Amino acid sequence: MKYIFTYCLLSFIVFESNAQSKETIPLYNRLRAFSADIDKDEIDKQLKNLHTLPKDKLADFYVALANYQYAIYRDHENANKHFYFALEQPIISDYTKADALNGIGTIYSGFFHHDLAIKNFKKSLEIVLNKYPDSIDDINSLYNNIGHSYSNENHKDSAQYYFKKGIQLGLEKNSPAMGCYFNMGFAHSNPDSAYYYTKKALDASIQLKKDYLLTFCYINLGANEISRGNLIKADSLLNLSEKNALKFKQTKFINEIKVQRARILISQDFNNEGINLLKKVIPYFENLNDFLQLETIYIWLEKAYINNKQFEKAHWALRKYNKNIADKENSKKLKKDQGIAIYKNLEKKLQSENIKSSAQKRFYLIIILLLLVFFSFAIYLFLKYKKRQHLKNSKLYSKVGSLRDENIQNHQQLLFKNLLVDEKQTFLKQLASDVKTHANNAAKDKNAFLDIYKKIQQNIKDSIGNEFEYHFEKVHPNFYKSLSKEGYKLTKNEMRLAALIKLNFSTKEISEITKQSVNTINVAKSRLKTKLSLDKNTSLYSFIQKH
Repeated sequence: MKYIFTYCLLSFIVFESNAQSKETIPLYNRLRAFSADIDKDEIDKQLKNLHTLPKDKLADFYVALANYQYAIYRDHENANKHFYFALEQPIISDYTKADALNGIGTIYSGFFHHDLAIKNFKKSLEIVLNKYPDSIDDINSLYNNIGHSYSNENHKDSAQYYFKKGIQLGLEKNSPAMGCYFNMGFAHSNPDSAYYYTKKALDASIQLKKDYLLTFCYINLGANEISRGNLIKADSLLNLSEKNALKFKQTKFINEIKVQRARILISQDFNNEGINLLKKVIPYFENLNDFLQLETIYIWLEKAYINNKQFEKAHWALRKYNKNIADKENSKKLKKDQGIAIYKNLEKKLQSENIKSSAQKRFYLIIILLLLVFFSFAIYLFLKYKKRQHLKNSKLYSKVGSLRDENIQNHQQLLFKNLLVDEKQTFLKQLASDVKTHANNAAKDKNAFLDIYKKIQQNIKDSIGNEFEYHFEKVHPNFYKSLSKEGYKLTKNEMRLAALIKLNFSTKEISEITKQSVNTINVAKSRLKTKLSLDKNTSLYSFIQKH
């Protein structure tokens, strides 16, 4: 179709203008606005630093970039690649996905792969209808694009079906479906129906204040009036289109108007004027490869030459017409081949990216697995060490507990022995007292009894001391050695007193055990403190407990 690229570009702009607000980098916002101040170096720099973008904004950036590359540079290959990159992102909104599919469809349509274009347009339409049913402009744009593609495939019924869907939706939602009206008129074979729909497109353009699109409608209405023989009305419409084209500096439309004016002149038998006007615009349209306009030009040149009976020139025009048809088919084939080449190149790039990505994923997976093995082994060793330490500590605790129990048992045994010794001492003292009494009464045996008494007394002291020291040494084996190492020269009685203090006996308790008075014990403690070189402020008990 004649206006396929223009309307697909308009559909891009509709999608982008309705996109949800996004806060990303300044370049992204300028891409969406189709700013003229962006150079390719700036884009390349951003593409090398994609890691600086949030992951949820990557798809949006790729789509904005692709739309910009298509609209500004006509860079079909990179635009198509970036649309596909957007679709491959793990985080992509439904709206961005629909926008990308619409863009891919537009590029395929430009390369005459209308079947692939329709497939992508329909996917986009399905998303918008399900997720954004109130986005009327987007839906109308997609109906229009699908209709265009069917029209280019010569499926007129399918094309008109989708154009009518867009028109019906516009009527229901009170939203002028300008594009669908225009293309419905252009696709219609019936001149009256074509005029009706083109007039509706004109009204919609006026309502939407799309003044720069009025030229479209005026030219096509004028061409329609020429076909129906209404030359005066056609001339009036062409005057309006020319005025609008000059206002917006639409050079292509100005030259198209000249073609239509030449048609009017030839229809009025001003053949030479018409021929001259057509010859003037041929180089312009040849430079654009606008085969549709050239087709119209050569048809009317042939007609004018026949009217002038210049049959040789008419034959030349026919040859040019046939060559133009062949060039058109060759160009179409070339574009199709270019589209296939771009698609295959894109497939290779995507495969290369996927292989690279897979290799990176495998590398990271191996690293993660190695780290897991390392940490698992480290944890195993740590747990094994902890278990070993626990067993070791358990044995130590068991040994300490056993020693503590033995210590308590020895301590209790020491106390018990002291009680036995105390009883034995009491008994022997009583015995000694009785012997002494009898010795006083029996003068002749006095000396013998006194010897017995002295032996008993000595036995009492030795027995108590030996028994006590045996059991004390078992409980506190290093106590006496510690005092001896520090150079303290203590007597046996002083050692025994220190041992009783170590056992935490009070002065009164020591008095009862040794059968000595409290004063005697205090004097002994004072003498012991002096021998240990302790000052008045140092506690004897605290000092001895440290040994």
